[in-house]
Amino acid sequence: EGSTGRVVHMYGHGFGSMDEFNSYADYGNSVSGNLRGDPLFVDAAAGNYHVADTSLAVNGGTTPLATVDYEGNPIPYQGSRADIGIFEHPVSPYLNATDFYVSDSEGDDANDGITESTPWKTLGKIYSADSLFKGGTVIHLKRGDVWYGQHLGLNVNGEEGNPITYTDYGTGDLPEICAMATFNDTAVWTDNGNNIWSITVTKDLIGSTWNNYFRLQRLYVNGHEVMGDPDVANVGKAIPDTVGFNYDKAKMLLTLYSEVDPSTLKIEISNAQYAIEAIWWKIPGKRLENVTIENIKVTGGNLYAFNMHAGKNVTLKNVDLGDKARRAMYISNVGGDVISEDIVIDSCNFDARYDFDFSDSKTYKRGPQIGISGRYSKNVEIKNCTFNNFTNASLRLEDYHVGENCIGWKIHDNLFTASLPAHGGRISICTGADSLEFYNNTIDGVCGYVHLRGNANHYHHNIIKNVKNSPIIDQRTGYGICTYGEGWDGSTTNNIYENNVIIGCENAGIYLRGSDSYTTDDNIFRNNIIMNNGVDNLKLAIWVEDYSGSGSRVKNNTYDNNLFYQEGSTGRVVHMYGHGFGSMVEFNAYTDYGNSVSDNRRGDPLFVDAAAGDYHVTDSSPALWRGATPLATVDYEGNAIPYPGSLPDIGIFEHPVSDDPHVGVDQAFIKMEDIAVYPNPSQGVVNLRIRNNDNTISLSMMDLTGRVVWQKPSISGIEINESIDLTGAAKGYYILNISNGKASVHKSIIFE
Repeated sequence: EGSTGRVVHMYGHGFGSMDEFNSYADYGNSVSGNLRGDPLFVDAAAGNYHVADTSLAVNGGTTPLATVDYEGNPIPYQGSRADIGIFEHPVSPYLNATDFYVSDSEGDDANDGITESTPWKTLGKIYSADSLFKGGTVIHLKRGDVWYGQHLGLNVNGEEGNPITYTDYGTGDLPEICAMATFNDTAVWTDNGNNIWSITVTKDLIGSTWNNYFRLQRLYVNGHEVMGDPDVANVGKAIPDTVGFNYDKAKMLLTLYSEVDPSTLKIEISNAQYAIEAIWWKIPGKRLENVTIENIKVTGGNLYAFNMHAGKNVTLKNVDLGDKARRAMYISNVGGDVISEDIVIDSCNFDARYDFDFSDSKTYKRGPQIGISGRYSKNVEIKNCTFNNFTNASLRLEDYHVGENCIGWKIHDNLFTASLPAHGGRISICTGADSLEFYNNTIDGVCGYVHLRGNANHYHHNIIKNVKNSPIIDQRTGYGICTYGEGWDGSTTNNIYENNVIIGCENAGIYLRGSDSYTTDDNIFRNNIIMNNGVDNLKLAIWVEDYSGSGSRVKNNTYDNNLFYQEGSTGRVVHMYGHGFGSMVEFNAYTDYGNSVSDNRRGDPLFVDAAAGDYHVTDSSPALWRGATPLATVDYEGNAIPYPGSLPDIGIFEHPVSDDPHVGVDQAFIKMEDIAVYPNPSQGVVNLRIRNNDNTISLSMMDLTGRVVWQKPSISGIEINESIDLTGAAKGYYILNISNGKASVHKSIIFE
């Protein structure tokens, strides 16, 4: 023990390596099959020299002269070979097992669990059998089964590149982990009159093994959910749907509206804080690592359906979370530097299945509040997921305290929606988010603020539509993008918002706000199409307010190459610091408070079919070739930006046109048929001929990054012939710009 040196000494030679020792043949000695390693005695100190299942001694011996071991067992015993040592070891069926099966309908915890025909029964068996699991283990839950009143504790890690996987087997509905319980026969309700009843909720009432800490947000009567409210005085009232219950956590008192004695009804609540939990205090390093969870439905959880206080290399795929839960998922840390990182959430369904109307209330604090809540984490990827009907936020990256950062998250190709008429489904990326990329998402019909904030984040190629004002909040909330700060540090800085489509929201498309406690500064808004947002006299694409009164809290922002359109309106589309702008000439000249404004346009983007959600544009759209070079390199469909042979477009799609689409519209100083460029493609020298010219023009050639590689600032004549030699230039697409100082036309050229 504790030594790696020699263990054998023969004829003056020391051997530490068994490979060397087993090859020794001097003096007629025969040496083979010797091993070096801990024999894994059960308890050597107490004199128990039986060995563990994984001992090197098991099946490691050669056939001895003796026929029985120390206890009289035959040699060998159940194994294919004799063992080393005084005892023959009964070989465990788990020695090489990698797959385990669990079935609530067909299983028994007394089974070995290693075949579909001998499955375990309970989730608790998985927890207690953790010593059998290692990297590569797959734990299968039977489809069609429901583990009612149970929760799953994750207390063992896989290996990097070789995770422990929790998945399904069989046919039918997804296997369901259901942390719910029914009030038992000990329930004694107090009749308070007027169909109002009350009872103290303890763990004994629902047979819970947890303590009495409940956050009772969701309750079911005879299989149907009833709506809760934080004000006990509202129980039984219509707001406009009827409030069915209130729960006072401090008193553990449940108040219920019922026209009959509730003891005659089936009352269900969640019986556990979490349906799935990473048991961090049981895991080495206090972090769940190298685990995959797939093809499972998770319901219940009076705090979260899935609580991952800290995890690394954890993947969720095709998991259904949120039903009957207060919140669906929590991603965070376990004190200090033990944070969550390298998490992938792919093709999951976050559906709260909650559709009550509480429009006459003044709070959304009820029911399923949040889809995913994140803090103290980095490199989390959420993709291809759907989020529906959470009463507060589909996604909330929190900033309850300064420094609780979510760093390097990638959130893309998701759908965020809500049919709730009062409030819900919104996005709340708070100021604790840094270096995040949020792209190719659709936000449709959510109710309340869409906060896309933080620092050094990249928001691009998103569809944001039909965001609604919340009737339960006094001020307007239905903004497409909102930087209105909240929390300890509300500043929104150094973000890029580009190539988004914002359409049909009940308030301004983009709302920027600052006050004495937070700033919105040094952000870039470019290449966005902002169309038909706002109601009444607030039909605005962009609305900027500075509550400091000095303009010092919303400053140094850039607004370039955006396209605004308000159907049927010729009035203001931008409102900044109390000034309304309808004219883009005036808006593009605005420079107050360090703002940079240029090349914004107003006009119908000419979508193919906006009503059907097709935001491609037609060939004559003013969005074509009018974008600034973005940070993003591909569009919503993965096409290169710009599309080969063109300039960047405004909006989420690049449009395949190779010649300037605006010639003859607003650039008719020269006709395209009077311009010849040949040969094209070229190997370095290209000839330009222009006829019927009556302008003094300038010529320039630039690559697709916008870098000018050749120019001639002034040339005139009815016919112009120019040879442009770019021999040695890099192969690829180039743009020839022809300008008279007021307008330009472009030709694309290929160098091979």
